[in-house]
Amino acid sequence: MTWAIRSSITARLLELQRHRVQGPERHFELLIVTDALRSLINERAPRSSCAKKAVELGMVTLREDGLRSIFDGDTTIEEVVKYT
Repeated sequence: MTWAIRSSITARLLELQRHRVQGPERHFELLIVTDALRSLINERAPRSSCAKKAVELGMVTLREDGLRSIFDGDTTIEEVVKYT
């Protein structure tokens, strides 16, 4: 992924965060498909291998994002366990 694309995504996420409407907290996984991941996908590698590589490349899983919210006091353990 080029620096310009990554910068654009980061800028958009920061903009969304600044204009966040008050309401339920939302959590997302964002998988950016790099050449390494694309190769695994094209080789039909097991899901676990693709997930492990994505985390190595910096992807934050839904559960990790939920844990961050627990520590920040934004949600409960029950909510995170229920949806992850």
